[in-house]
Amino acid sequence: MMLPLLAFAPPAVHAPVPRPPQVLDVTAYGAVADDNRDDAAAINAALRAARPGDVVIVPAGTFHLDRPVVLETDGVTLRGAGQSQTRLVSRMTTRQAGDDGAVTVRGEKGQRFGTTARQARQGTLATIVTPRRGQAVRPGDVLWFGAANDDGFLRRLGSERWSREYPWVRQTMNVTALVRDSGALVVVGFRHRLDLDLPSGSDVFAARPVRGASLERFTVSQAVPGGQPTAVAGVYENVFPDYNLPAVQWMWTEGGTMRDVSVEMAGGHAVVIENTLGLNMDGLDVNGAWNKGAGGTGYVRFARAYRCTLTRATVRNIRHVAFQWSAAYNTISNSRLFVDVNFHGGFSRYNVVTGTSITPPSSHRWAPVIKTPDDARWAPADGPGNRVDGYTAVFPGQDD
Repeated sequence: MMLPLLAFAPPAVHAPVPRPPQVLDVTAYGAVADDNRDDAAAINAALRAARPGDVVIVPAGTFHLDRPVVLETDGVTLRGAGQSQTRLVSRMTTRQAGDDGAVTVRGEKGQRFGTTARQARQGTLATIVTPRRGQAVRPGDVLWFGAANDDGFLRRLGSERWSREYPWVRQTMNVTALVRDSGALVVVGFRHRLDLDLPSGSDVFAARPVRGASLERFTVSQAVPGGQPTAVAGVYENVFPDYNLPAVQWMWTEGGTMRDVSVEMAGGHAVVIENTLGLNMDGLDVNGAWNKGAGGTGYVRFARAYRCTLTRATVRNIRHVAFQWSAAYNTISNSRLFVDVNFHGGFSRYNVVTGTSITPPSSHRWAPVIKTPDDARWAPADGPGNRVDGYTAVFPGQDD
């Protein structure tokens, strides 16, 4: 008798089950509300334990920071119970903070990938790179581009006084959409059109940004022993320089979000957005800074920030909302500003403020919208395309 032929299916291969998002409460890591002890170590421990998609919860109450809170993991959310309920109070000095703010989202510049093999024109979607040996990029990577300052470029920009080697004013960041590698040369296509001309030989770095991080629903403030907020209202000096640190800082990030965050009496800058691409901020509320003086302090600061948005913001009692140092294609909309918008030089370009009221009080030294003059000592001139709908930019009446 013939036996029937049996068909054997190969054993099933099961893809690993993705880890579901977790909720991590900072109190499980040792944070205690309202006990007047440092909580930054516990909050940082929770952030280090978090994985992409996780939410780190800071419950209602006051939590003290004697060192920076630093988020360095992609896709992690730091969330409070609400702006009026969760308070993060920095007690640290500038020396203790180092290069960080009280709350910082921080990636890295990464490694040098190569140099542009030829000029790349503004508006193009690709360039050609001569790579360094052993370096490679893939679609979806973030690239940083920078070109050294030279007299010809500064003359074309209109700079009459500022002529320095650093900082480089031609910088940008972009996301790779395609990569064609022939070994000697690499064709890199971009997600966004280039916002500036890049000369041949421009530096190209494969950045390592923190991607998709989020800050939500809390208030950050800076404690200053013996300080009274009313004593520094309308005072554009660095009254407490030992506490001149940012409240919130985004550095080397891509695709992050910040929702319903308040800053009350920042040490210096209320918010710094730097070397950052595509940050979306909604519901920011800023009121006050201890230091608003020389050296450029007390800003909501867009510097080397690209394609970031700020909506439904209220900003008061600081020095400026500033676009500077190669900031490009950022947008502020549907906001209330009780300080000036300041195009603060350094080839900032194509930044737009729309649907926004700008009504500084009489004690504010600056007109509603300021443009850097060509003979400024603090920076070279701004680039093209900056505008504030409904307002005319004026040159400042004093050095800034």
